[in-house]
Amino acid sequence: MPRFLDLRELQGCLDRSEAIEVGLDEPVTEALIRRLGQEGSLQYFPHFPRPYFRIDHASAWLVQGIVGTPKLRIQLFGDRRAEALERLRCLIEE
Repeated sequence: MPRFLDLRELQGCLDRSEAIEVGLDEPVTEALIRRLGQEGSLQYFPHFPRPYFRIDHASAWLVQGIVGTPKLRIQLFGDRRAEALERLRCLIEE
């Protein structure tokens, strides 16, 4: 399972949200996005030249990325952002 290597804060575009880029120690796989998709609404476009996915959790996060790369872009929402990020970390590293 992938592990978080680093977190980098990104410029956010929405109020009351936080954008971060997570570096992983291995590339994102379809199995990982399917697991994360169980916690939200998964949109997956495997036919794109670079297979793109987006996972929306209505009140906590938006995760986006490209299958095969070791990075995720995460937008955290609401007042419990630290808890949402920790939940994502557990889902990714389980």
